Amino acid sequence: GGILRLRSDESIADREIEVRFNGAVLAPTAPVVQPLPSPYAGTWLGKREELACYSLAARNPLRNANDVMVVLKRGARVRLIYLDVVVPSA
Repeated sequence: GGILRLRSDESIADREIEVRFNGAVLAPTAPVVQPLPSPYAGTWLGKREELACYSLAARNPLRNANDVMVVLKRGARVRLIYLDVVVPSA
């Protein structure tokens, strides 16, 4: 399976965030700081507490356009600085 990661520039570990990907509610999973090899290790990848990660089935992403909805269910506002999706190649 894959992973969808949200990153803030502050700790969001105390927030409850729901993510829908093409209408499917994604299950939260443990934070993954570096899902792929990166030259930015230890710098731009963020800290565990700045990440909210979700399991993403390989069948969820569509080839062209995808609809992502992020809903804050509990906690103070969340400022997201990026979202990324990592899925295994078919």
